[in-house]
Amino acid sequence: MTKNREEQKLANIKNWYLTVIVIPQLESINSFYSKLIDNLIENVDELNRIGEKDLAVLSQMQADRKDDINAFFDHLQSLIKSFDIELSKKLSHKIMDLEDCVTIILSDIYFDINSLSSTQIRRELLLNKKDIISLLYTGIDDK
Repeated sequence: MTKNREEQKLANIKNWYLTVIVIPQLESINSFYSKLIDNLIENVDELNRIGEKDLAVLSQMQADRKDDINAFFDHLQSLIKSFDIELSKKLSHKIMDLEDCVTIILSDIYFDINSLSSTQIRRELLLNKKDIISLLYTGIDDK
């Protein structure tokens, strides 16, 4: 009988996590990544059009994209932390990976190290989105 209660309690926790944290965030995650991709591609196009390189322009673009990322994930991070601190730490690493990805893409374009197409940029960011959504769902399995 105790085992059934423990299983039911665990099922309730998983259900709460899924219905309160994960599912309501999926649409906003999709919208965020779509907007981030559009903004990043716009930044890349602008960097490609600039005749005279200005490091301040690059720095501002990188700061703007990082601000976008942090502004979006602050709320989600708080929700996850209320459920599982270790999962929140893992999410932080994925967010830092996203910040690194964005800043590297912009730097590579600025310094003519690597020129990614819009499709390649989209793919890079969508891989991070997949990792974050996958991480959110592993929170269910870990409990």
